[in-house]
Amino acid sequence: MSHSQNNFSYTMRCCLFNHIFQSRNGCFTTVKAKSLLNALPVNGITDADAIVNVANFFIKDKNYDKAVELLSKANVLNPNNFVVLYNLGVCTYSLSEESFNLYNKMAVNSQNSEETKSMKAKSDSYLVQSEGYFEQARSLEPKDLNLLYTLRAIYARQNSPKYDEIDKAIKSIEHK
Repeated sequence: MSHSQNNFSYTMRCCLFNHIFQSRNGCFTTVKAKSLLNALPVNGITDADAIVNVANFFIKDKNYDKAVELLSKANVLNPNNFVVLYNLGVCTYSLSEESFNLYNKMAVNSQNSEETKSMKAKSDSYLVQSEGYFEQARSLEPKDLNLLYTLRAIYARQNSPKYDEIDKAIKSIEHK
């Protein structure tokens, strides 16, 4: 990163921190903060930790697609980073849940259309991606309970035999 890009990123981060305030629901409260965040020159950032920091703002704003885009870049730069893998799992799990909720609404309204089927397939695809990221993170931190709880929920939704393995791992950690 050039010196001018580095200074620009630093300046943008300072502006972001000055303009971002948490509301009751955890979303950004100012339009200016969002515009500053979207203006960050993330293509020039080559530090995985810096990318994760920017992605965390998008996660807080529930902009999971943008967070996944950034975290995927961080994953290429640092493929064995627990935080990157865990956050990718969280984002794709959240996208799966959003898609699944839309699918359920469509199904309740008796919309047995191709769009309804497509929404279910989209949810399932995100869930499989989430499982992959969480399993990769698990290989790095096998006793992380938050990760294990989420994996158990994924396997329950998939009706997978891996549910019992994860449940057993959780119980062994909780009973220590």
